[in-house]
Amino acid sequence: MITIKGLVKINKIRKNGKRYDWRVKNNLLVDDVLEYILDFLTGRKSWHVPSATASDVEGLMTFERYAGAGLCMFNNSSVERGAGKNGVSGGDFYPVTTTILVSPEDSTLSREIGSRVQVTATRVDQTVEFTALFNVPGDIPSGTQIREFGLFMQSTGPTADPSQIEAQKPFTMLARVSQWESGVVGGTGVYLDNPIIATDDIEILWKLGELPS
Repeated sequence: MITIKGLVKINKIRKNGKRYDWRVKNNLLVDDVLEYILDFLTGRKSWHVPSATASDVEGLMTFERYAGAGLCMFNNSSVERGAGKNGVSGGDFYPVTTTILVSPEDSTLSREIGSRVQVTATRVDQTVEFTALFNVPGDIPSGTQIREFGLFMQSTGPTADPSQIEAQKPFTMLARVSQWESGVVGGTGVYLDNPIIATDDIEILWKLGELPS
């Protein structure tokens, strides 16, 4: 049985080319991309051109993909995100087993910042690797605390849920990853704040496909 798995590797790069601050996180393919794959696989519809009568569709069948970065580690519909909160502060208690940082229902980054960058895609057998480089400063302001990354079909959007709004389908977010650390409080595993501080360029690698368990 073939299962699409995801893995994200992130590091910073000093101006002399030295890579450091390596991080590895599990990636989440959001529901929008699963629906996108199924619709395309079965010939129901192309999310690149939602309607045969749609206007301004030239160029939507694009092969570019883009990466975006953001400030917030919490999912789109969370109380924390709604209250303007970005990370775990002193005294906060978020058990790992009951806290959903990234939801399959997320359609955007929770609080995107800076400029998206185009990614490079490489496929080997049943695995695809997307690589992206954020220049600091430039794409991301120096000193920014980055807690989320997303992979997108376009350099902008979406502005609404692509599953529900046809016009938003070409702008779909494909995957999202949240930055965090874990600890133990009173015998309970909890999330801790561990943002990537944008002091140097940030490199990110998504691996999708048949990955080892």
